[in-house]
Order: sequence, then C-alpha cells, then structure tokens
Amino acid sequence: MGLASEMKNLSEELLASFKQRIIENEELVSEVQKTLDGFRHDHQEMTAVLDANAMALRQDLAIGEAARLGNYKRLMKNIHTSIKGISKEVKSIQKASNTMIGDYSQDRSKGAAEWNKMQETIAQLRKTGVVKPAKEVPVKAEKNKK
Repeated sequence: MGLASEMKNLSEELLASFKQRIIENEELVSEVQKTLDGFRHDHQEMTAVLDANAMALRQDLAIGEAARLGNYKRLMKNIHTSIKGISKEVKSIQKASNTMIGDYSQDRSKGAAEWNKMQETIAQLRKTGVVKPAKEVPVKAEKNKK
C-alpha cells in the first residue's frame, strides 16, 4: 500500500502543480494583454497628435512664398529700426560723455589756474613778510605693526 499511496500523492501533487501553472500562465497572458492594450492606446494617441501636426504643417506651407517673404521683410524692417534707435542712443551717450569730459577739463584748468594764483599770492605775501612761512613739522615714521 505504501507504493500505491505514494503514487497517488505524487499524481495529486503533479495535478495540483499543473493546475497552478495553468493559473499563473492565465495571469501572465492577462498582464501581457493589458500591456499590449496600453501600447495600442498610446499609439493611437500619438497617431492623432502626429496627424494634427501634419495638418498644421500643410496649412503653414499653404500660406505661400509671398506671405513668408512679406513676414521676413517686416521682421527685417523692425530689426533695422531697432538698430537705428540704438545707434542714436549710443551717439547721444557719446555726446553727453564728451560734454562731461570737456566740462571736467575746463573746471580742472580753472581750478589749476586758481591754485597757481593762490600760490603766487602766498609767495608774494611771504616776501613782504605779511605771512610767515609755515614751520615744517617732522613726520614720524610709523612702525609696521604685524
């Protein structure tokens, strides 16, 4: 009896294993089918988008060469207008800078002339004795502190 019961147990185990494999295979087939359905759906969406893009491209190309040239000419005119405006601004800035530098130069020259007059006046006053020369104050050398 031992052999018959072992054979029976073995055949039951084989049958249970076979049934389990069938269930697992059915689940795998179901998952693969869902994945394929997802790919199919994504492909259909992509096809719709590509069709819409192709239609828009055909419409853009249908506008014609003359319209594209007109758009290009308007664009170039706007660019040239902007460049002229920038050029005018640069010239204005250069003019203002040159004026400022000229004013500074004149002010500096006037200041130097006044300084020289003052130096001459002080020198004359020292000669006449009205103003005594300033005493020289010895400058103490500072030690380098580290």
